[in-house]
Formats: sequence, structure tokens, C-alpha cells
Amino acid sequence: MMFAARAARSWSMAAGIVFAAVFAAATPAAANAAPKVGSIAQEAAAATGTSFHFTAVPAGGRVSCYGYYGTFKAGTYVMVVDWIHTSDECFGISTDRTIWHAWPNSGGWKKMGGNGLADTIAYAEDEGTNGSKGVVVRVAASNKYWVQRYAPPLGWTEEWTQA
Repeated sequence: MMFAARAARSWSMAAGIVFAAVFAAATPAAANAAPKVGSIAQEAAAATGTSFHFTAVPAGGRVSCYGYYGTFKAGTYVMVVDWIHTSDECFGISTDRTIWHAWPNSGGWKKMGGNGLADTIAYAEDEGTNGSKGVVVRVAASNKYWVQRYAPPLGWTEEWTQA
């Protein structure tokens, strides 16, 4: 019996190592990787109470959110946000680096205003009981973060400011 338990643990460990090695080899470069625990994204989520997660964009680039399909930059991530006071929302970077979003009943993916270009969706901010919020993106060439805010009842400001 002890041999069977030890063999099962050894097999589990070996399978875990193989899975980790395969996953690491298939993971995109760090510049496009989803933020890790302890990163600016997790710190922002903890500070604002916003819940969000990242979904990898496959090699073909097609991603569905709320039943709407869009084509995004392969190797990046689409961020799915559970806003506290408003409808949930998805954000992604298209192949031309423009920033797009979709939400339930939006009718499809919509390009965000302000002519923003980015390489990575970084994190989301939910800033208060009045429904104000923001999405933060990263530009790789400058390694700078930019934010666009949502101000009820007007909507997205269509202005990108340095975060």
C-alpha cells in the first residue's frame, strides 16, 4: 500500500513538472505575459476591490467575449473585468495595437476612443461608489502605463493619460 501511494505521488510530481515545462515553453514573452501575483495589476485589484482575470489570445487571434468575436494580437491577453457597480466588460489589444472593449448587450467589440495604441492590457481600476472606473494599458517601447477613465453618466472620457 505504501509503495502504491509513493508511486502515485512520484507520477503526480513528474506529470506536474512535464505540464509546467510544456506550459512555460508555450507561454509568450514576458513583455506580453499576464501580470503575476504581487504585480502592479494585483496591487491595483487589491486596492480598488476590482475583480479581473486574463484570457490568453490564441495563435489565430480570435477571442469571444459575451458571444462577440474579435481578432486580437496573438500572444497577448484579453482582460475580463467584473466591475463592482456597472456591467462587466472585456478589453483587448487588436493586431494594429488599438484598444477594444465589449460588454453584455454591446452588440460587439467597440474601439475605445482617444486613438490609444498599446501592447498590453495591464489592469482595471474601480474607483468608487459613483461608478467611476478606468482601464490601464502598457506601451512596450516606452514601458509606460496609460489610463482611460469612465465617468458616469458621460461614459468613457476618450482621453488617455499617463497612469
